Amino acid sequence: MPLNIPEDLSRTYTRFGVTIGRLTLGELELLRQRRNDPALAQFMVFRDEISPEQQLAWFNRVDNRQNLYGTIYWQGKFIGMSNLRDIDEEECSAEGGMMIWDEEYQNSIVPFRAALVGTDLAFWEYGFQLMKVRVLATNRRALRFNKALGYVFDPRPDPDGAMHGRLTNPAYWRATMTIRKVLDEQDGTENGGEAWPPFIPPLPDEP
Repeated sequence: MPLNIPEDLSRTYTRFGVTIGRLTLGELELLRQRRNDPALAQFMVFRDEISPEQQLAWFNRVDNRQNLYGTIYWQGKFIGMSNLRDIDEEECSAEGGMMIWDEEYQNSIVPFRAALVGTDLAFWEYGFQLMKVRVLATNRRALRFNKALGYVFDPRPDPDGAMHGRLTNPAYWRATMTIRKVLDEQDGTENGGEAWPPFIPPLPDEP
C-alpha cells in the first residue's frame, strides 16, 4: 500500500493540544541553540557542537520528502522537534524521533501528547507500516518512554552505543490505549482526543 504523504508539507496538525508543523528556516537557529545545550546533547548519538553553517547544511540536506522534520508547539510555545527520516516507500517505514527541550515539560504528560500526534500521523494519515528508532543505551528515560509507546528493542546496542527499536501499527495501538483514556479524562474528549479521521479501532494481534 503506497504512502499518503501530502504534496503540501507546510500543513500543520493539531491534536491533544499539540501542533506539529514543518520545520522552517526561521526556526533553525533556535533549534541549533537548543540542540547544542549539553543537557540535551548528552543524549544524542552525535554530540559535537553544531555551527550555524553546519545546521544550515543539514537543513538543506533533509528539507525534502524523504525526511519530514516537524516542530512541536504546546500552548503556542516552540518546545521541541519530531521527525520521520530515511523514509523507505517500498517498506513503508521510517526512523522516528522526538526531542523536548523545555525542562518543565520533559517529565510531564506533554511528551506523550506530542508523540501520539506524530505517530498517529505517521501510521494513520501517511500510511506507514513500521517505525524505527535509535536511542542511546544510557538514556534510560527515553528507552522507557519508547517502550511505553510499544517499541520493541534489540537486546544489545550497536557500535555507537545506540539501541534499535521497531514499532508496528497494532503494537502501537495496544500500547497507547491507556494513555489515550487518560488524555480523554483530562481533555473531556473521547476516543483518544479528537478522533483521527478515520478513527482506527483496535487491530487484531500480529501473526
